[in-house]
Amino acid sequence: MASRFSSSTLPPETTLRIITCNVRFDGLSSHPVPIPPNGTIQSPRRHWTLEDPYKERPWAERRSRLVDALWFWGADVIGFQEVLHNQLRDIQSLLGPRWTYVGVGRDDGQKGGEYSRSSTIREERFEKISWGTKWLSKHPDEPGSKDWDAAQTRIATFLTLYDKSSTSTTRTASDLIHLVNTHYDDQGKKSRGRASWIIRELMNGWVRMIEAELDTEKAGETERGARDAPTDDPREEGYTHAISRDPLPHSKGDDMYFLDTRLILNRRQNKHTKGRMSAPYGHKGTYTGFTHPGCEVDDPIDLVLLAKDENLMGVHAEDIRGGWEVERYGVIDNVIGGKGDETGWVGRWSDHRAVGVELRKRT
Repeated sequence: MASRFSSSTLPPETTLRIITCNVRFDGLSSHPVPIPPNGTIQSPRRHWTLEDPYKERPWAERRSRLVDALWFWGADVIGFQEVLHNQLRDIQSLLGPRWTYVGVGRDDGQKGGEYSRSSTIREERFEKISWGTKWLSKHPDEPGSKDWDAAQTRIATFLTLYDKSSTSTTRTASDLIHLVNTHYDDQGKKSRGRASWIIRELMNGWVRMIEAELDTEKAGETERGARDAPTDDPREEGYTHAISRDPLPHSKGDDMYFLDTRLILNRRQNKHTKGRMSAPYGHKGTYTGFTHPGCEVDDPIDLVLLAKDENLMGVHAEDIRGGWEVERYGVIDNVIGGKGDETGWVGRWSDHRAVGVELRKRT
């Protein structure tokens, strides 16, 4: 029903649901398969005793199961990684006309290579204010550039949205939501660390620039980073540089850093905090590969992060930009096991699980 309201009559929404999802690139992208008008695409009947049902299946089989899982969770914004152009078209078609996207291919800044950092937005709630893509290299404006020990070209997409459910008569920074979506290199440890520094610096500048255009003194809504980067290793610079309060190189004292939503979830702690989650839901690990259930790694390498100004201490909601609290956190499983779905399909729709977070505006 929300789509029937004009932007001035939409009821105010105090929650924001975000998903980050690595789709696994389509290895057969040069031979795209049209989406059928209904139902799913099945693989040819296989000899189940001879073939591993959990090995990587074609994108044409995986895509509808992936999107259905995201539909089931529900989201306002989805950050995708490893998306080729044909996959982007498929996802847009399956999500439907109420969704739009931003992003470019990493190879040429147009349609070449993985988009890997495209963000998909529910149009009935948001208006795009500005967006842009930067390369995580020594030359952030040079398409296709990579540096340090990166095995692949890596980019980050920055996006600012206006929340059309706002009751404000004029646009202010508190009506904006700033986002960055990225996918770190899986080989280069040094490049991951430098990427975090680059994103923190660019995000800070992006937010200040957008909010200055609104001629406001108040800090803006919130920043979210949907990332795919190893985390639990204490030597991992990609993660530690993202959440570190240490000043950035060449810092001017107004740095921004990130908080891991998994760690700052509002949990049930005593009799006075009933009605909250007891713990983050689901598996701790998010990378599975195309393996049998129970054979996955434990690292949570897919993340949703919230931004925080360096001059605001603590991790309470009032300290997070925009006054958001983490109301729900869950890992969305990527496997259909047992006897399969209603068509008998068994497998994984990606080699990553997705992560879903619900944020609530502190009132």
